[in-house]
Amino acid sequence: MSGARLAQQALLAGRRVRLEDLLPGSLRRARGVMEEEFARAVSQGRCLPDQAQAAWPRLEWFTDIEAAVADAEIIIDATPESLENKQEILLILDRMAPPAAHILILLENLRLSELAGVTYREGQCAGLRLHNSTAEIMCGKETTAATANAAAEFVRQLGYAVHITRE
Repeated sequence: MSGARLAQQALLAGRRVRLEDLLPGSLRRARGVMEEEFARAVSQGRCLPDQAQAAWPRLEWFTDIEAAVADAEIIIDATPESLENKQEILLILDRMAPPAAHILILLENLRLSELAGVTYREGQCAGLRLHNSTAEIMCGKETTAATANAAAEFVRQLGYAVHITRE
């Protein structure tokens, strides 16, 4: 799942969302994806037109990661799955995110332990795999109960059934 689609789900759930990408073109593409997803949600009856319109003011766009995560409680890394790219992003997030922020990492094939271990907040990291109507939250050896609970609450708000696993 792309970060834009996940952001659209969070907005429909009433959450405030900040999307960040260094490249303005990527943000423009994300907006286009979100506009299509909102239109599809309305046409399929998953939301009303007023709900879709009301979601946009809760969305902010950033090309500066430090500003985007300044007061974040939950951060979702939706970068393409590459060990080096994800590790680099996690190192940046580790330095710039508020101390209490939880970091959820969208994963397909990588293991959480390969990623969270590069941070000083391994306990505040969890992996996330989203399927049709279920979400798998992957916890590492150090993942705290508070992080697992925050992740579970977040994805439940998006309408997923939650399954928590340990590596």
